[in-house]
Amino acid sequence: NPPDKSLSVIQVVWEGGGSVTLTNFSIHPALVYSELITADIIYYFREKIESMTGGEAMFINGACGGVDANLDRGWKRARDAGELMAYYTLKALEKPISSPSFQISQKTRNIFIPLENNFFVVASILGFIPDLRDKEGRISLEINYLELGPVKILTAPGEGFPSIWLRLKGEMKGGVNMFWGL
Repeated sequence: NPPDKSLSVIQVVWEGGGSVTLTNFSIHPALVYSELITADIIYYFREKIESMTGGEAMFINGACGGVDANLDRGWKRARDAGELMAYYTLKALEKPISSPSFQISQKTRNIFIPLENNFFVVASILGFIPDLRDKEGRISLEINYLELGPVKILTAPGEGFPSIWLRLKGEMKGGVNMFWGL
C-alpha cells in the first residue's frame, strides 16, 4: 500500500501572541521499537516545532493503514524522522494560506461495513469483546467531514488506507485537505 507522502499543516496564531501548529502526516510513530512508553518521533517533532515557533505543537496521524515504511528503527532514527517532519512543517509555514476569518462547519455520517476479520468475530463470540455487528453482520463507523475555512478534514476511526484516502482527497476542494485517522 503506497503511503501518502504529503504533509499538511494548520497554524493558528493569536493577536496577543502564541500559536498552535498542527501537522497531519501518514506515519506510524513507532520507530523506537522499545518496550518503553515513549512519544517516539512525535517527541522530537514537538520539541523542534515548539522551540522554533514559541507555541504549541500537535500531531494527528493520517492514512497509514497497510503501510510498512521498512525504516531503520531506534532512538536516532526516531529523532531524525521527528526533526525531518518538523523541518517540512516549518517549510509549509513559509507559504501560508491566510484567512483572518472563516466559516466552520461539520457533517457526520454513519456507514455500515461488513466485519470480515475472523479474529474479531471469534473474540466477540467468546465474549472477549462486545459484538457490535448488526443483523447483517456489519459494524457502524462514524465518518466526519469538517470545514475550517480553506481547510477540509475527513475523519475516520482506525488506520485508513492511503489508496482510499488519495481517491477521496482528489474529490475535496480545500486549500489544505487532511485525513485524521487513529
